[in-house]
Amino acid sequence: MAAPAQSKADPPVGNYARIVCLLIGAWLGIALLKFGNPVVFEGMFPPPKDFTQILYLQWPAKWGFAGVAILALLAIPLFRFPKKVPKWIVLLPAIWLVWQWVATFDSIQPQLSRLTALHFTFVVAFFYLGLLATSGVGRSLFIWIGIGVGFLLVLSSGFNQQFGELEATAEFYEKLSRGEHPPEIQQEYDTPRFRAMWDTPLFRHKVQSKRVYSTLFYPNTLAGVLILLTPGLLAATWFGLKDASSLSRKILPTLLGIGSVLCLIWSGSKAGWLVAMIVVALVLLRSSIPPKWRKHVIIGFAVLGLAVLVGRNLEYFRKGAKSVGARTGYWIAAGQTFLDNPVTGAGPGTFGIYYAKLKPDDAEMARLAHNDYVQQASDSGAVGFLAYLVFIIGSLVLLYRSSAIQRQPIAFFIWVGLLGWGLQSATEFGLYIPAIAWPAFFLFGVLWRESANEIDSPETSR
Repeated sequence: MAAPAQSKADPPVGNYARIVCLLIGAWLGIALLKFGNPVVFEGMFPPPKDFTQILYLQWPAKWGFAGVAILALLAIPLFRFPKKVPKWIVLLPAIWLVWQWVATFDSIQPQLSRLTALHFTFVVAFFYLGLLATSGVGRSLFIWIGIGVGFLLVLSSGFNQQFGELEATAEFYEKLSRGEHPPEIQQEYDTPRFRAMWDTPLFRHKVQSKRVYSTLFYPNTLAGVLILLTPGLLAATWFGLKDASSLSRKILPTLLGIGSVLCLIWSGSKAGWLVAMIVVALVLLRSSIPPKWRKHVIIGFAVLGLAVLVGRNLEYFRKGAKSVGARTGYWIAAGQTFLDNPVTGAGPGTFGIYYAKLKPDDAEMARLAHNDYVQQASDSGAVGFLAYLVFIIGSLVLLYRSSAIQRQPIAFFIWVGLLGWGLQSATEFGLYIPAIAWPAFFLFGVLWRESANEIDSPETSR
């Protein structure tokens, strides 16, 4: 695999730019650990109050917003407007964001919509940070240091849950709910916060499940993080260690890859596994495997992947794949909400309110539509839906065709992760989770900056 080419279009990267890259990467790494809950759940539980809670519990999204605002201010001196990126690509996130705020004025729950629109504001801010404040993928490897540390801690938490922590946690909470711990333990942990969480079926199901979720909201969210970040992180690690020994250069990417695959399996995410199969097959298609063998390797990989999926989830399929039926119900309700409110939708983040009125009596409650695209139609009407859909699909298609993706292995692998995230968004709600939406939009910005570099200066040098 060749080393990534670097463009002459941007000036040499200075120490200040490196520091900003490190800080952005560090905050994205922290997001993987502390901002894994959907923004629509903000305020459901009290924020951490002491050092122990800050260390072990999720943080309110508003804490994350403050961090992004500081990063944006620090990055202003680095802003450079790319000349060759299509203007409509540059403007679409802003148009989508403006419409989110417009939709809040007609929301069925304005407070929730304002919070969701504020979250989207910082999601879009990350896109412009990647586009305006970086020098593309080759000169932004410092960003992956913080992301990589956070990612390793996510994997570590997943391994801990798989090998005893899930069982121990379930037993602890069950005893706590029944008042069976010693008085001093009961007094310390049997708090109003715990009772508020325990009263929610979602929390009890999460505690009692054997599917790992690491530091994220639930297992499918963990799968989304793995799909989005593993390809780019593997490539960044490989090229970042270009001066290390051959053995050292191979060990870390290998361990990262194995850890990611195992955590994806343990998450039990069926859709995540299928998406991962698609992106790996695409990588194999672009690999240096001789053409006469490539087709057989891909077919063999597909057969093996499907066999693992069916084998691990045989009971799930025997019972009729209930989650597929549930998602279909969510999507139908989102479609009905859009038909009732085609211009501005019901308001950002309000799907659950409408769904509560439309769902069958025996259906499980859901606050998110488990499909970012249809929820955009439900939440913000035709303009929000089209702006978001065109930006995601347009970016994926045009970036794949750009010379940056064709020439730069790092750029290609980042694009692969974004493709996987875009596919999984058809079954999940990563757009509403800072830990997923922030790095996704940031990496879109980085790739578009790299594309501009390639266009502005086709001659590249190391």
